[in-house]
Amino acid sequence: MHEMGQFHRAGARFRAFDILTASWSCVILLANSVITIGNPLPAVISLRTADGQSRINAAIKGNSSERIYEPLKLRREELVRPYRPEDLPVIMDIANRAWRGIYRMFREIYGDELFELLVPDERTSKGEQVRAHCERHPEWVFVCEEEGRIVGFVTFRLDFDRKIGEIGNNARDPDCDLKGIGQQMYKAVFDYFRKHGMLYAKVFTGLDYAHAPARRAYERAGFNIRHECVEYFMKL
Repeated sequence: MHEMGQFHRAGARFRAFDILTASWSCVILLANSVITIGNPLPAVISLRTADGQSRINAAIKGNSSERIYEPLKLRREELVRPYRPEDLPVIMDIANRAWRGIYRMFREIYGDELFELLVPDERTSKGEQVRAHCERHPEWVFVCEEEGRIVGFVTFRLDFDRKIGEIGNNARDPDCDLKGIGQQMYKAVFDYFRKHGMLYAKVFTGLDYAHAPARRAYERAGFNIRHECVEYFMKL
């Protein structure tokens, strides 16, 4: 079969194949109409007309050179792109919501007094960290969009002396149930690192239960050189 092309309608993608005669015609079933792709121009066959219905019936019974194709059910595509200033409120909100579980864990471990010294306002602290990075290095932030809606972000930085690129704060919108957003963002960052001469990628995360999903995501992305450390506090 020879691929003829791709056709878009109402956000869905359809693909037709030329397996017919020299007329290069095929038929794509689209909801309430059938589009015949031919030479020189497409013609629309309406299901609501007797002629259109008879042509469709003939194709179904094999009494016609026209063929009917079901639309391919493709996964909706996400787009990873560079950060724009107007993205800031959205990614700050994603960060603040994504870190709620981690901050609950920190409060359990540290206790209220130490936690409140480390995290002045758990409702906004992570978003403010993201804001500071975006204002300082807007070129080192990517966002992931799904059908025009921002569903994730990743910050990073480049150490040109050591040739190590480091992934920083990153998150998927907790209200978005699409899979693979993080992996797409990490791949885009790795490509950026390579393009700018980095030899290694680095990321830091916790060994606690709240960071378990992050550890799995980083290992799935290919991080395989591991160094464990521990952070201690004591009351004076």
